[in-house]
Amino acid sequence: MSVTSTACRVVRRTTIAALMCLAALIMVSGHGSPAAAATTSFPMHTQVIPLLAPAVGPVAPSGPAAPSAPVAPTNAGTVSVNVDPKPSSSVTVLLLVTVLSVAPSIILLMTSFTKIFMVL
Repeated sequence: MSVTSTACRVVRRTTIAALMCLAALIMVSGHGSPAAAATTSFPMHTQVIPLLAPAVGPVAPSGPAAPSAPVAPTNAGTVSVNVDPKPSSSVTVLLLVTVLSVAPSIILLMTSFTKIFMVL
């Protein structure tokens, strides 16, 4: 038994389980019954499923909270930055790769001799 067939079997089982759950939800909500289909006067996608409807009406929003007063810092900390004059190796490699990739195009743009030589 290969990994691919096992994965396909798992996906198939998961899909079937999801479809069964969806069918159960539709039946519980009453939209799957013939009585609901006979009394429906507008499309199904505009109806509200009773299980998902809120139990109470909408609540009016409350006003925003009042802003708090600024507080002075309790400890005056210091910040020290140690800057090394030499760039790190990753920055050096990045700059080197950039220069090596852009240099040929700059040389081709700046020299007409190279353009003529490439055409001929």
